[in-house]
Amino acid sequence: MGANASIRTKLIVVFATMLMASIVTGFAIWWANGVAAQNVTWTVHTYKVMTAADRILQSMVDQESGLRGYLVTANEGNLEPLKNGERALKAALDDATDLTSDNAQQQDRLRRLGQAIDDWQTGVSHRAIDLMKSAATQEQARDIERAGLGKTSFDTIRSVLAEFKGAEESLLATRAAEMESSQAIIRYSVLASVAATIAIGLFAGYFLNRMIALPIRDGIGVMQKLQAGEYAVEIAGTARGDEIGAMGKALLNFRDSLRAAEEARRAQETAKAAEEALVRRRAELAERFVGRMEKLADGFAKSSTEVADAARNLSATAEETSRQAQAVAGAAEEASTNVQTVAAGAEELSASIREISKQVSQSAEVASAAAREAEASTQNVQALAHSAQQIGEVVELISNIAAQTNLLALNATIEAARAGEAGRGFAVVAAEVKELANQTAKATEEIGRKIGEIQTATGTTVDSISRIVRTIGSIQQSASAIAGAVEEQGAATEEIASNTQRAATGTTDVTGNIAGVGTAAEMTGTASTQLMGLSGKLSDQSRVLQQEVADFVEGLRAA
Repeated sequence: MGANASIRTKLIVVFATMLMASIVTGFAIWWANGVAAQNVTWTVHTYKVMTAADRILQSMVDQESGLRGYLVTANEGNLEPLKNGERALKAALDDATDLTSDNAQQQDRLRRLGQAIDDWQTGVSHRAIDLMKSAATQEQARDIERAGLGKTSFDTIRSVLAEFKGAEESLLATRAAEMESSQAIIRYSVLASVAATIAIGLFAGYFLNRMIALPIRDGIGVMQKLQAGEYAVEIAGTARGDEIGAMGKALLNFRDSLRAAEEARRAQETAKAAEEALVRRRAELAERFVGRMEKLADGFAKSSTEVADAARNLSATAEETSRQAQAVAGAAEEASTNVQTVAAGAEELSASIREISKQVSQSAEVASAAAREAEASTQNVQALAHSAQQIGEVVELISNIAAQTNLLALNATIEAARAGEAGRGFAVVAAEVKELANQTAKATEEIGRKIGEIQTATGTTVDSISRIVRTIGSIQQSASAIAGAVEEQGAATEEIASNTQRAATGTTDVTGNIAGVGTAAEMTGTASTQLMGLSGKLSDQSRVLQQEVADFVEGLRAA
């Protein structure tokens, strides 16, 4: 299939090839999955057979355990495992028989296994159970087990089961190998199918890109170049017999038509452009000359008018400057005298401010010392208040002692009265003690009142001193602020004095300069008179130039 086949045919062939590859891949995967599923089914079947064999063995073990328990205890309740084992044995044998119905060798092994089980049940378990029903024959039943008849039968059963399971394990190994082989086949089949699909897809992509996409892209590029005016572009694929070849032939004809039309249009535009350029060049030169001349004439006229106005203004300004220079000269002389006076006063003010600053600094130091003394007084008064409080506590103690003494004197008086004549002297002493106690109580009460007054006065004094301390602190702060302000004022005053001195010098210089200004103003007046004459001549010449330009324009337009 070459370049002459149609695009539709190419697409159908590519799609059919990829579809065939997908079908082959799907069939390979389906077949491999079927093989794997069959192997899994047979593997599960084998595991079921082996599970049935394990159930048979477990049911026989349960029967043997139940029989031994019954032989040891003679308790029929211990036969329950044996009965359950018999039921489980029947179900397991039925399952094994059904699962191996297609395997003659396994069926033969199951028949031999069933015969061995019947021999054990008839000759061992059932016989022993029958003998255990009578106390006289129980030892005979136990002798059967002691003789090893049960072990012999069980060895036969285990041997047949081992042979049965061995055959199934051999089948399991065979099926595992088959499963591994089928999985390998699946892997290789899938890999081969995927590789083939990828290869076909890559080839199809390359084929479609080379046979369809690239020629179409080249055709689009050719059309874009033709649109941009590149008519020398080469067009490929015109010899192909498919749609790409037809498109190339159409582009070739289109390019030739566009090239011919473009050449004709360019020739026509070249001739027309040359004629228009000549006319436009002459018109541009004329217009440019006329414009420049008109602007120049207007500029002359405007400049002459502006010069005349400026000359008149300059003359008036010169006269006014001369008058003001004379006035300024007189004022400058008077200002120089006043500035000298101000400079002397500023020097005296600066000296006074320095003295005030010194006094304010001393006041601030005195206020600071007073504040420290007031704080010390506050501490002393607070100590006095504390001492008065302690004295009050002592007075209260004395009052308590006096009250106790009075009580003791009363008790002594009572005891003396009871003693009669013998206690009369003691009664007199008790009366004196009571009197002293009363006097002590009165004295301590008076002392307590005085101490209370002292404490009140002390508290008032502490508050007053605290206010004094705060007031002195405010005074100290104000004094400090005043001192700072006075220092700043002193510096400012000194700066004023210095500036005033410089101003005095400046006014002297101004007086000299004003005289020069007056002379310059007179010279400016003379120059302005000359400038007004020149501006009049310039105005006349500008009018002549405007007329000449107008005549030239009219002549050019008429030509």
